[in-house]
Amino acid sequence: MSNVSYSRGLAGVIADESRICTIDGEKGELYYSGYPIQTLARESTYPETVYLLLYGELPTQDQLNGLISKLKDNSKIPQYVTQMLEQCPRDAHPMRILQLLTAALGMHENQDSSWSMEDKREAAIRLIAAYPTVIAAASRHRRGLPILEPRSDLEHS
Repeated sequence: MSNVSYSRGLAGVIADESRICTIDGEKGELYYSGYPIQTLARESTYPETVYLLLYGELPTQDQLNGLISKLKDNSKIPQYVTQMLEQCPRDAHPMRILQLLTAALGMHENQDSSWSMEDKREAAIRLIAAYPTVIAAASRHRRGLPILEPRSDLEHS
């Protein structure tokens, strides 16, 4: 039998490096793009944090307004995604539903090898915009209620 080492719970295992996130588990510190998570949670809005994660810096007011506009413009989910949801068992696990519908939303994207970083960011914004609608639709489906269109008068977060 070979001598195989493992780390319970993957403690101390580095899966990859990140330019976005820094974690110091010993001190209990988490930073996104250099900002302590506690500061972001206390002083930043959800769209500001989304922008920070996508672009590596906090947005100007114009950049923030542009992102908020994109989130509102992309909050509706395609009909085929709604139809897929309606075919799911009502007692299906919510994470399985989210997994399925995320994959379905991804089918809507053109993913050829010429994708630029900006193309990838725009695709991420479309997914981020759709998630609240997907989650609300899944919740309503689970309870046997009709799926509603997103309301443009409400904020994303």
